[in-house]
Amino acid sequence: MSTRGFSDPGLNAERVRRDNLGRILHELHVSGPLTRSELVARTLLDRSTIGGLVEDLARRGLAVESAGLGAGVPGRPSSIVDVRHDSVRVLAIDIAADTIAAAVVGLGGHVFKQVRLPHPVEGGSPVATISALEPAARDLLATAGGRSMVAVGVSVAGVVSQPDGVVDVAPSLGLGWRRLALVELVADHLDLDLPVYLGNEADLAAKAEHIRGAGIGVDDLLYVSGEIGGGAILGGRALSSQDGHLGEIGHLPLNPDGERCLCGSTGCWRTEVAAETLLRRAGVSEAPGHAQGHARGSGEAIERVTRAAARGDRRALEAMDAEGRWLGVGLAGLLNILGPRRIILGGFLARIFPCVIDRLLEEIDRRGLEAARAGLEIVPAALGDDAALLGAAELALEPVLQDPTLVSAAEITPDS
Repeated sequence: MSTRGFSDPGLNAERVRRDNLGRILHELHVSGPLTRSELVARTLLDRSTIGGLVEDLARRGLAVESAGLGAGVPGRPSSIVDVRHDSVRVLAIDIAADTIAAAVVGLGGHVFKQVRLPHPVEGGSPVATISALEPAARDLLATAGGRSMVAVGVSVAGVVSQPDGVVDVAPSLGLGWRRLALVELVADHLDLDLPVYLGNEADLAAKAEHIRGAGIGVDDLLYVSGEIGGGAILGGRALSSQDGHLGEIGHLPLNPDGERCLCGSTGCWRTEVAAETLLRRAGVSEAPGHAQGHARGSGEAIERVTRAAARGDRRALEAMDAEGRWLGVGLAGLLNILGPRRIILGGFLARIFPCVIDRLLEEIDRRGLEAARAGLEIVPAALGDDAALLGAAELALEPVLQDPTLVSAAEITPDS
């Protein structure tokens, strides 16, 4: 008898259970401790199903349940369910133009330990970068313990080709960052027997801000990084493309009379709003070792410009005015196309936010469509320089969040 066209009920039931486990674990990971009653309301699963799934997650060491408080309500109090932060952990790595960072992160976004270092200036080569981070990363891995470490997530300020783990180009990092097999490089240097996942820094920062920062509760948002990259979440889903070029908003051609960009074009948006442009307009020098077109060492310099503007320094104020103007021009175009309800400015843009927001809003009011402007919020990032790092952790945790059955009770021994 042919079974073509029929599915195995057992396999279907297994898939449904796996998906429901993932729904509950993801809800706890994002929202924090919840009662069983709250899980019923959020997942629309019945109470007995929730009970069985929570017990399954607990057996795998992924969740823990404790007695809840009655809070004066008659009847049996609903127990509290939370993730085990120490059950599975990932190594998150962030490679930006001015710094490199690594952290061990567990479920619930719990950061066990992290380190951030200046980006090496020896030509900005990929090998020099990973070599500089290697001792700290190895120390983090040793501290975390191997049994609970499940993956590595890497954020990079460049165009990432999916799914082959290659950085197509990263102009702000240097000439050596072209067609670079970064996943392979990281795995080889750290001698890892773990899956390594790679993502663009703005996309990952948008993910982190959406889950744990300035984008909580907003399903249509645009994140603009200090590297002038963009990450968008529309309808609650990340906007992405396989070749990684989606979101390269820094290369919007805005000024026909503008300067030559690192990408080879002229008048790109980033040439008008990047950190080095602001510093040049303000007459502030970079720290020694700064490479042309790179933002290395710009943190302290940006603070100097911000303080000068607060004191009323004419040149600093003019630089901030130009920054606000060109930010507004570019954001108005993106607003008209994407229609986000919230725009989040990250990196150095968050630090200069008070100095540019008024001028920025003037340009958006002048150029943005009225319907798109209605209800729009523009806010600084809440996670600061750690947004992309936490996004890299989320990327590495995704497989377990989607399929908790990847973790068996025998594999994970949470810390006591």
